[in-house]
Amino acid sequence: MQKKKEGTMLKKIKEKLPELTILEIIVLLMALGLYLGWAAIITFNTAPTSAPDELMRYMLPDFIFRYNRLPTGYDPEVIHGIGNWSYAFYPQFLGPILSAFFMNLVSLFRSGPFVLVFAARMTSVLAGVTTVFFVNRTLRVLTKDERISLLGMVLIAFWPQFAFLSSYINNDIIALAGVSIMIYATATSLKSGWTVKGSITLAIGMAICLLSYLNSYGFVLAFGLYFLISNFLDIRKKQLEWKAFWKKFAVIFAIVAILWFPFLARNAILYNGDLFGMNSFNAAMSEWEQNESMEWAMYNAKAWSYYHNIPWDENTVFQWIETWTAFEYRGGYLTTGNPFEGNVLELLRDRSWREITGKSFVTTIYFALADHFSRFIYWFYGGLILTSLIGVVKIKTLNIKQRYFVGACGLGSLITISLFLIYNLYRDSQPQGRYFIAILVPLAIAMAIGIDTLLKRAPKRVQRVSTYSVIALSIGMMLYIFSEFMRL
Repeated sequence: MQKKKEGTMLKKIKEKLPELTILEIIVLLMALGLYLGWAAIITFNTAPTSAPDELMRYMLPDFIFRYNRLPTGYDPEVIHGIGNWSYAFYPQFLGPILSAFFMNLVSLFRSGPFVLVFAARMTSVLAGVTTVFFVNRTLRVLTKDERISLLGMVLIAFWPQFAFLSSYINNDIIALAGVSIMIYATATSLKSGWTVKGSITLAIGMAICLLSYLNSYGFVLAFGLYFLISNFLDIRKKQLEWKAFWKKFAVIFAIVAILWFPFLARNAILYNGDLFGMNSFNAAMSEWEQNESMEWAMYNAKAWSYYHNIPWDENTVFQWIETWTAFEYRGGYLTTGNPFEGNVLELLRDRSWREITGKSFVTTIYFALADHFSRFIYWFYGGLILTSLIGVVKIKTLNIKQRYFVGACGLGSLITISLFLIYNLYRDSQPQGRYFIAILVPLAIAMAIGIDTLLKRAPKRVQRVSTYSVIALSIGMMLYIFSEFMRL
């Protein structure tokens, strides 16, 4: 009797678990292995094999690990000396809290500087795998085709910049996980309407984005609007009652409020109403620029001239600033943020900016700036991106909700790219593709559907061979880029 009960319980659990094919499980394990392997070899704050901003990001989980509390932007342990920068001003604490948890867990068995850094990187590793999983699930819901869902998960799992982000401490990859969860929740609503379970899933994805990275907030807005519009369509068609709608709306609001609002309230108390911490961050940075930047530059310029046997004169410090920093001299002080001098059209016409932005969306910023790959590498990924446009021909066959779903993905992507352009125009010109990498989730889904659309009229055998050829090429390209990173 006991064995029968246990068998029934296992059967029920198996039925509830998502069905993954053997190949999909292999891809997930390969992705996990790649991210762990890269996390083990990325150096910490040592160019060129280090990761951008990781030192500043690591300061937060390290502080939580050491002091068992959240830091403020004024705690010296989380302030980067050059620029007075501190990510502790921002209320996006999901990543640091999770990383501190892994650090505490690992410290029970072993300690050491790199062990703790590697443990902190586990948040990004798991966020990457989570994103790959939900892209696969979304495509399975949308297409009911194992071949397409496998293709989509490979396209994102082995996208070089995505894999790199999945291997070091950053908030971008956590936001990608949040976007993938929101898209999955929205896709399931296309089939069965908004259920309480689907609403909870959407709310969790929203909370992850809100607690991870500001640049992903456009997707929260877009899918929040989709939730409202799709429910109103059902209400108008008498397929849903207002009471049921308010119940699901309350579930989403409650989850987001419980998870996000405490961090906003904390910021409001600490920084005189500055909910997002941006004004406080900029004020601290301006203070360093006005009071300490030239003293710092003078000290470093003297050391540079001494060790390189360069005669000192009144222009030496300016020579050092121009040669070794990205800062600009502005009449008695340095500016750490240098916006693009021109309008958005001039920015988009800037060939160097476009090339670095595009290449760093595909590979790491180091490979985009210094160690250039053959153009074929970028043509391959550019071709994949172009296939996403082929799926547009299917829009005429979509119903109203499906069109709004595509519109929500497009709106979220547009807002994300717009925020990136605004930052370059008004704050600091940084051509880095990772700043709008959140669009990769809907892009990977669109690429998989676009490739399938392109192959639709071909014989089944040609479809299979072509799909698995793209899969093999994607994995091969990723391994080649990974080997080049190891060579550094």
